[in-house]
Amino acid sequence: MPPELIHPLNRRVADATMGRALRISRFACCCALVERVPENRDFMASIVALLIAFAAGSVPTALLMGRARGIDIRKHGSGNVGATNAFRILGKPWGLACLAIDVAKGWAPAIVFAGPAWAPGGADRAIWMLAIGMTAVAGHSFSPWIGWKGGTGVATSLGVFLAIAPLSALVCLAMGLGIIWRTGFVSLASIAGSVMLPISILILAPGGEKPWRLILATAALGAFVIWKHRINIERLKSGTEARISIGPGS
Repeated sequence: MPPELIHPLNRRVADATMGRALRISRFACCCALVERVPENRDFMASIVALLIAFAAGSVPTALLMGRARGIDIRKHGSGNVGATNAFRILGKPWGLACLAIDVAKGWAPAIVFAGPAWAPGGADRAIWMLAIGMTAVAGHSFSPWIGWKGGTGVATSLGVFLAIAPLSALVCLAMGLGIIWRTGFVSLASIAGSVMLPISILILAPGGEKPWRLILATAALGAFVIWKHRINIERLKSGTEARISIGPGS
């Protein structure tokens, strides 16, 4: 029917009905947004935690220490910006300090952001801590401050698992120190530790039910660490891998 033939009263009723429907619709949308605020807040908190973990991991500790002494560590030794090369080039005190900081870059975010205020709703605590830790490891290995390059991630990974599974991490640390003491090869100790860690978590897990998701994620992180050591593996095969002087095999 043409608009001009609609009775004015009917038109007013239609307009009032449409206005009421629009107000109800707006109210329903506002209610839906209010109901989603906690969910959105949880999501944003998780994103912030991951970004901070990545930023913490991305700090190139060895490079900064080298610059403090007027040395670009990337141009010496293996060229790696990790604690092992710092130990070789800058000396034991600087190398140990670099190691401690790199471990803390994995341990601190995993501990600080482990609480429910930061985790996504319903997330397993250990898996969330591992996600935070792996993000810190990614920041260490692919630092935006040095062209998306970085260290192998072993020390930072150690810090992560000292937070998540301290007993398993200490077992692997003891094994790694033994290998370094006997051979002087840090890379060999790192590779062995990457293989041993998921096995250690499997064996030492309390109770009857095993944390398979954590074990599989740990195995994936170990595979990444081994991949980061691919050049070291070639040097080990050719007998050209550098040693550090702390044991009888050095």
